Amino acid sequence: MPKIKTVKPIKKTRPPIVTVMGHVDHGKTTLLDSIRQTNVTKSEFGGITQHIGAYQVQTPKGEVTFIDTPGHAAFTEMRSRGGQAADIVVLVVAADDGVQPQTIEAINHAKAAEAPIIVAINKIDAPGANVDKIKRELSENDVLVEEYGGDVMSVEISALNGTNIDQLLESILTLAELLELPDTTDEMLLGTVIESKLDKRKGVLATILIQSGTLKKGDKIWAGGSDATVRSMTNFKGEQIPLSTPGTPAEILGFKTIPEIGSIVVEIDNKGKVESIYNEQMAAIAGLEEEDTTSEKLLNIIIKADAKGTLEALEQSLFGIEAEKAKIKIILKGVGNVNESDVLLASATGSTIFSFNAKETGVMELAKQRKVIVKDYNIIYELLEDVQKALEGELLKQEEDVKGLSIVKKIFPLPSGDVIAGCEIIMGTMAVGRKVIIWENEASYKLSRKETTEEILNIYEGRIKKIKSGKVDIKKASKGSDCGILVTPNFPNFKNGNYIQVM
Repeated sequence: MPKIKTVKPIKKTRPPIVTVMGHVDHGKTTLLDSIRQTNVTKSEFGGITQHIGAYQVQTPKGEVTFIDTPGHAAFTEMRSRGGQAADIVVLVVAADDGVQPQTIEAINHAKAAEAPIIVAINKIDAPGANVDKIKRELSENDVLVEEYGGDVMSVEISALNGTNIDQLLESILTLAELLELPDTTDEMLLGTVIESKLDKRKGVLATILIQSGTLKKGDKIWAGGSDATVRSMTNFKGEQIPLSTPGTPAEILGFKTIPEIGSIVVEIDNKGKVESIYNEQMAAIAGLEEEDTTSEKLLNIIIKADAKGTLEALEQSLFGIEAEKAKIKIILKGVGNVNESDVLLASATGSTIFSFNAKETGVMELAKQRKVIVKDYNIIYELLEDVQKALEGELLKQEEDVKGLSIVKKIFPLPSGDVIAGCEIIMGTMAVGRKVIIWENEASYKLSRKETTEEILNIYEGRIKKIKSGKVDIKKASKGSDCGILVTPNFPNFKNGNYIQVM
């Protein structure tokens, strides 16, 4: 009897989605241009007619989708809103330069997203190129290429001359095969807005990258608070297409308002599910899932310092901190001021930023918008104390929303029955007409600043009626000065040690 041969069904997969990251001037844009020119325009008369933020290349082994917006900030911006950024990160490092600050940032952003990395060592034909030096520096930053006993693929290329571009594409498809990216064409529609703009002639245009399901002309969809009926769909070649499937980018016309980049795209009937999808993704990203045995939770932190030695000392000290049912996970560590990239990563990973002599005031508005706590210190033990408090849920909120704060030092009753509080201003500005909250003491004020759902009661609320400097009425007084404050309605029960907070 002849043997029956069992044929294993071939799993249908989708094209891998790739983003390119790395240090400025290391050749990210040149690489994308080289890939596009070599693999897209060969058979396309006139080339690509428009930029939609993503494109696909055809290879003998299959398609690859590239997000044409390189940079770890854009990558993390998508993740911070719950969107799927990419399956694979190509990290470009110049062979004649080496691992630089933005290279390290890109590595940390990719690792935080648990996205596998392929290293493209670029400019191998440039004077001073040293491939071994690059691989050694990568290993010092926890990226072990295969030659160093790790599992990270590396390809030596020249983006400018097109050297080994095909080999890089082959490596991407080999890794994609290992990832087994499933074709989810028949599932619920789920996509990500990767580019959006207002065209004066056409209206709102948005490029959508589908993760699952199928998007068709006429579909009613929703993304980031904006709804649309898909009136037309265009691929990266400028051609009208009837539908878009997983891994395939398409520019659509039909949104009423401009959806935010990174917004999740669903059918309009499923927009209620987006919040639960987002919350599940954020919980997974932030590492808040409980372990079965210990129910231990993670505190994700980013640490920045003014010097490498300080950073190393901080890291060693942090590993010595213990708390019941909680532990520290360092998402990123680095030398230099806190920057926008750090804040975006903190937002995407649910991290708190602790810096030592490295605070950058220019990012505090963004941190406030993203509800990211940024704390700067110049005494190490104070930083470590606050990390301990964060582990125990006792870390104080940002102070940036406190416009002014003063402590009552002396009481001045007036014949009229009014009471003037003699104060020292310890934060911000006190100004006539401003709404204020009066707290019993420092302890009650600080309790109000904690990340807690507990309701904290103040002892009074009112507005500043007058501010006196000596016997002179003034409109406002700032940090470091002494003044007298009269509140309306009159508060006769001032005591030394009360805190007056301007809202």
